[in-house]
Amino acid sequence: MRRTLAAFILLLCVALATAAAADQATVLWVPDGDTVKVALGKEEVFVRVLGLDAAETGRSKSLGRNAKNHDRSEEQEAAIGEVAKAFARCVLPKDCRVRLEYDGGGPSKDKYGRLLAYIRLTDSRDFGGLMISMGMARAQRQYHYYRKLEYIELEAKAQREYRGLWVLDGP
Repeated sequence: MRRTLAAFILLLCVALATAAAADQATVLWVPDGDTVKVALGKEEVFVRVLGLDAAETGRSKSLGRNAKNHDRSEEQEAAIGEVAKAFARCVLPKDCRVRLEYDGGGPSKDKYGRLLAYIRLTDSRDFGGLMISMGMARAQRQYHYYRKLEYIELEAKAQREYRGLWVLDGP
């Protein structure tokens, strides 16, 4: 009985911590497919969407590296990035309300100072999962994050169905 009660209390604490690890925000601007500028309280912050790897839109080292890694030209990779950005802007128009959700119970930042978060839409859809399932981005593989296996499965399905960026790999 004590173990059951202890397990229940632990589960309740985890659920409360997860529920508390979210913030309401308002979209201000979408500079690319995996970054969003939001108003968070009285602060304006850039959010790097956890688990999402959208193609770059301009000349950069990572554009060339990603193009080479995926056997595409830089022009193809940049075009994919532009489509991903346009799709993200349709899903996240200026002034729309979103919920930021964090891994590990609280907010953290990347090396560029961007807040790392998942974005939950008002209709409860996960923005990152949506981008990946529509073929607008790849699942990020180099870092650990809570939704990694789910995102990799969504990517594999989008690839099998030749969605978005995967259309270039089609029959």
